Amino acid sequence: IANHETDAIHLEIGRLLLNSLSEEEKEESIFELVDHLNQGRALMTSQIEKDELAELNLQAAKKARKSAAFDVHRDCIDIAGTFGSVHIWREKQAFMHDLYMERINAAFARADYKEMENLCQIVCDRSETPHEMIAAKNYLIRCYGAIYKPQELMQTGIEMLEIAGIKVPVNLSEKDILLSRLKLKIALRGRDPLELEHLPPATDPQYLLQLHATMAFLGYGFTYLAGSPVVLWVALEMVRRSIRYGSSPNCAYAYAVWGRTLVGKLGRITEGYKFGKVAAQLGGDKQSLGAAGIFHGIIRHHREHLRLSLEPLMDIYVKAMEIGDRPGAMVALSFSDAIRFQSGG
Repeated sequence: IANHETDAIHLEIGRLLLNSLSEEEKEESIFELVDHLNQGRALMTSQIEKDELAELNLQAAKKARKSAAFDVHRDCIDIAGTFGSVHIWREKQAFMHDLYMERINAAFARADYKEMENLCQIVCDRSETPHEMIAAKNYLIRCYGAIYKPQELMQTGIEMLEIAGIKVPVNLSEKDILLSRLKLKIALRGRDPLELEHLPPATDPQYLLQLHATMAFLGYGFTYLAGSPVVLWVALEMVRRSIRYGSSPNCAYAYAVWGRTLVGKLGRITEGYKFGKVAAQLGGDKQSLGAAGIFHGIIRHHREHLRLSLEPLMDIYVKAMEIGDRPGAMVALSFSDAIRFQSGG
């Protein structure tokens, strides 16, 4: 069969699938669907069909990323960009934002941090909503952590907080930290910290935006801004606000940072262990793998035998690799190696 005939057959199969499958079935068969359509894309003449192909490839790219199928992710992004890109973002704001976010993810996966930084700046400049801007700055945080630019990481984090309506005190000092600790104590009203795992799910839109703005900052700030009063202040604020607005796995790093501070700097082991345990369990199956890694890696051993952390850390490593969460995998693997060394095997 000649190549052009093969392409026509694939295009016809793709069109039949597209017209016969339900939305749920399209999601389940997205890779098969776009494979047929992509092989016949040169024969497409309708702009409507080309736009739909771009949307389908973007959908497939998102699914491929979550499955750590990076080659498929890259190919789908390229086709989505070729068939769907526009110079004026406002004409297709949602599509262009999502496309560039996938390009940022692809650059992050291949450790091309210069490209990643450039793409993040483009998205920030062309964002129309706080959610869009914070999504891009989240990846700037990751970029600055990977290339070790702590000042830029801090500045980006503070910008994100302001976008979300959190204003960090000017010249933040120990007095501000003590005040935040007092506010948290009052909010707890004598409750056991372990009870915070069972708070109702957070639904307030502004609070959810704040969680989105603080998660990466706390996760990377914990490592690259160690000892920063800003990181600790933000963690205390988000733990306190969770008591009012409800639980979310996106608050896990706040619990982990406060738990680590309690068992370490403040020597309050029992209390710190409890906050750390909440960090590891928030969200159930949708837990924050990085925060859980912090609990098992550097908090849990203060109350339990060191080797009990090995199996959970390796489970975290496997789960993180399956979904392409390389930073989470790296945290779990580094902690498990350290524990093996310290425990003699």
